[in-house]
Amino acid sequence: MGVVLGINLSHDTSVCLIKDGEVFAAEEERWSRIKHNSKNMQDEYLFPEKSLKYVLEESNVCINEISLVVCVSMSSYDIMYESIHGREELKQFKNVIYITHHKAHILSGFLLSPFNKAVGICVDGAGSVLGLDYLVRERVSGYYLDDSKLIRIFSNHDKVSVNVDDGKIIKHKNSLGRFYENFARRCIPIGDEPEGSMMALAAYAENEEEYYEEVSGLIELFPEGHFQIKGSYATDTKDAYIFGDYEWILGEADRIPFEKRANMAAAVQRVYEETMIHVLNELYNRCPIDNLVISGGCALNSKFNGVIKANTKFKNIYVPPAPNDGGVALGAALYAWNYLLGEKRIKTPVSSSWGPKVEELSEEEKCELVRKNIEVIDTDEDNLYSEVARLLADKNIIVWCRGRMEFGPRALGNRSIIAHPGDVDVSKRLNRIKRRAEYRPLAPSILKDRFNDFFFGDADYYMNKVAYVKDCELLAGCSHKDNSARVQLVDDSGEFFKLLQAFEKMTNLPIILNTSLNMKGIPIARDKEDAIDIFEKLDVDAAVIGNSLLVKRRCRKRAK
Repeated sequence: MGVVLGINLSHDTSVCLIKDGEVFAAEEERWSRIKHNSKNMQDEYLFPEKSLKYVLEESNVCINEISLVVCVSMSSYDIMYESIHGREELKQFKNVIYITHHKAHILSGFLLSPFNKAVGICVDGAGSVLGLDYLVRERVSGYYLDDSKLIRIFSNHDKVSVNVDDGKIIKHKNSLGRFYENFARRCIPIGDEPEGSMMALAAYAENEEEYYEEVSGLIELFPEGHFQIKGSYATDTKDAYIFGDYEWILGEADRIPFEKRANMAAAVQRVYEETMIHVLNELYNRCPIDNLVISGGCALNSKFNGVIKANTKFKNIYVPPAPNDGGVALGAALYAWNYLLGEKRIKTPVSSSWGPKVEELSEEEKCELVRKNIEVIDTDEDNLYSEVARLLADKNIIVWCRGRMEFGPRALGNRSIIAHPGDVDVSKRLNRIKRRAEYRPLAPSILKDRFNDFFFGDADYYMNKVAYVKDCELLAGCSHKDNSARVQLVDDSGEFFKLLQAFEKMTNLPIILNTSLNMKGIPIARDKEDAIDIFEKLDVDAAVIGNSLLVKRRCRKRAK
């Protein structure tokens, strides 16, 4: 077997190495502690030096053992070629090639999916440049995929026209992802994550129709799945939007009443969903296969992912663990592993724990914590799970940092802050602790075989689909305004699985509230130092770091 390496060279810089069918992957932001590993989202080619060092050391691979390196960026072919062959960091590798942004996105999903063949759709803000003359970019791409090939069967990209008066070229950007983002940045106050908050805000709409007709008129649908976004709504414009009695200005959402912003969010979400369904119906007509893979930044729209089955003919939906740009390194490595080297496909994972394992606390670190009035408890695993379950049952909020770091934008039980799912006051407190908007819901993690007892709809292992809560009083802490929840299924024998079992034994609830282990504006924790820093700075009650339970003295009395 060979060794392959995938590298993402644009924002959300990341690396993935595959050796003997085992995946090692990480995003550079976990080391740099800078969101998206870019101080300016326009900066490209930030080399993922530390994540590369990690995958090489963890896999015990030397540079000269790597058979093939596949790079991904969003540049045009000539710029990409120059960047690969002119960069000092890449000169250490032999056999360096590159693939397009959308191809890497969709392969990060299909080649991990359980499907032998599928239709794929990639939707994001922007992909690779398709035409050198006018910088036309990938926006929506559709594919047929099987074990040996992928074929592009659909593209809805930027358009180019000529001004009849002066003969100048006019470029019409056509990005559905940018359309959604533009409205989100006018509905969501600065400091809050725009797109995720937009989905949450939409559930509070009291009059979805208020802006729907105007917003739907901004996207013209054409036969065969195509669409065109009008005006500047798909560009990086800073122009004010005029809807109703308000100017919707970038970065000034607080000027507009909450209920108006909620109505706008609902209208935009509905139009986004209708446009996507228009495209998906055409893809099914062209390639009537039951299986759908969806990737790209827009695949993080979990609300839409949860309704695809009900609104199209696709029966099986797969969203990869990292559909965001960080995941293209994974897609690049899988492309090399499967399509170029012809190796056997990797078994569909139920976890994306491909990063570094958290180290145990040293005696010096424990003593320092004790000096800060924190109780340090070392116990065996069974007692650890029981004690944490008891603390959760008593409504304490706990940092949970165990095992290997996950790859992708979600916290999935190894780098999490956890709490009781049945108490709305606990969830409100957790939102305050993390300085999140109060209307944003928190996600439940549940033992896979108990999902149907508490939810209906669709769910997956990576929190990429929205389901609906059966008993909202029982799960008041994780039920959103519209009774929805972005559910994570847990189905392995790892540490988080065992904690869920212990919590169920104590409370009859196989569910734990789960949010990412980070502070506002900072990437998810990587190591024990990050976890300790977060534990000390946030108003949480306890922490599990490796095999050590840390309890702030004020909270200990709440545990029996």
